[in-house]
Amino acid sequence: MVFGELPLSAPLTNLFAVPIFGALVVPCVLFSLGAYAVGLPHWIDWILLSADKLISWVLWLAELLSGGVLPSVRLAPEFGATILMAFGLVGLLALRARQASMLLVALGVLWSVILFQSRTTLEEGEFRVTFLDVGQGLAMAVATRAHVLLYDFGPRFGSFSLGEAVVLPYLRGEGHAQIDAAIISHGANDHVGGFSSVLGQVPVKKLFTGEPQKTPGFDCHLHVDVPWVWDGVTFSFLRSLPDGAPSSNDRSCVLRIKGQYGSALLTGDIETAAEQSLLKYYGKGLKSDVLQIPHHGSKTSSTERFLATTQPRYAALSRGVLNRFNHPDQTVVERYQRHGAQIGDTATDGQLSYQSLREGWEVGSFTKDWARFWH
Repeated sequence: MVFGELPLSAPLTNLFAVPIFGALVVPCVLFSLGAYAVGLPHWIDWILLSADKLISWVLWLAELLSGGVLPSVRLAPEFGATILMAFGLVGLLALRARQASMLLVALGVLWSVILFQSRTTLEEGEFRVTFLDVGQGLAMAVATRAHVLLYDFGPRFGSFSLGEAVVLPYLRGEGHAQIDAAIISHGANDHVGGFSSVLGQVPVKKLFTGEPQKTPGFDCHLHVDVPWVWDGVTFSFLRSLPDGAPSSNDRSCVLRIKGQYGSALLTGDIETAAEQSLLKYYGKGLKSDVLQIPHHGSKTSSTERFLATTQPRYAALSRGVLNRFNHPDQTVVERYQRHGAQIGDTATDGQLSYQSLREGWEVGSFTKDWARFWH
């Protein structure tokens, strides 16, 4: 309920799952440990395979029920807290005065935590850029006082979509019922793979793309230097296409964000040629407080001149742990450090948040703000 949905399938799923796990799966695991302890390793495979089959069956049933038979009901952001409060208040009737007062205090604390869990209400001219933790890929949300923009949606691997697993829960948790504008930087799976999952659940008012021949949307390169303003924050696509036949990466949409108190530059997967094009057309106008590190920190991007010109205070890196591309390149990391940029890394810091506020920049991360002692 905290994330804005009430899954109607949950009670029925638990009706099957709890007995199966309690009576079958857990005993299977314990028996396998016992078989290993007494020297019967040939039993372990059979026992664990049986447990795996049971788990797969429960997951299949849960997906079937939640996928259409008993879909989730969307709720207002505060509805979950209201339901919990209602149950708690009913419980007060069955308690003595001392117990009731203690429960009432606990409910008040719970209400405050749910409604005000580090959520900042943005004012005119302020904005927030959130780098979602989608592994080796990219997905960002940009929020102003009354609007939200998504830049990329993370990857998809077969039936598993980071758009569904990460982007949608974030949108629901923030109470965004629609996306005012969405940008698919270019056609690579690690940027566009999760798009269909999000589009199927949340309406998108306007869609742009860097590769219209591969993905849906208006060509962002035909809308360069045509700014629009939301709540005192200006957005504009920049002229980044190099001459000739640009690569897929260099076709990435480059988005400039400028509020009253700060600026950010979102770059997708651009490489050296696109960086040179940006330098040619904008020069010192590229200076930005927050820079999305191009192409996950690849050695083909983040040239010395580009960093010297953009002069970022904060550099955000979106990548997966132990990714097969070995991103980021160490020389690139050292280059950012030499230029004095504070690097945030989704692989080590989790979700990153950069808020341009009247009081100044407020920077947060999952490991800093939410992580528990076991992380």
